[in-house]
Amino acid sequence: MQGWGLAICGASLLWVSWLSARGQLKRNGAVGIRSGATMASDAAWMAGHRASAWAMAVGSTVVLGAGVYLLVKKPERGRASLVTLSAILVLVVFVAIGVVLANRAALATRP
Repeated sequence: MQGWGLAICGASLLWVSWLSARGQLKRNGAVGIRSGATMASDAAWMAGHRASAWAMAVGSTVVLGAGVYLLVKKPERGRASLVTLSAILVLVVFVAIGVVLANRAALATRP
């Protein structure tokens, strides 16, 4: 079950990262980095999400890869838990990097 969850979450986050990098993720209240800086304007939203897209893509790719690994290899419970926790930790680190990059880029759009 962990494998499917990680794979679906990783693929979904990777899709959002791809949309962000292409400038196709419009400002909204549901998906994306919604800080004061990125929500300030459409330009700030776009700049922030384009700047953070690579970090989000790295984190989501690790989560997707961990999910695929768990589905294919079916490791014993202890190893599966270690892979899951490691993938989530990597995702948290890259999301944090992405948020910092997004806020910096969004703030740079202010007049």
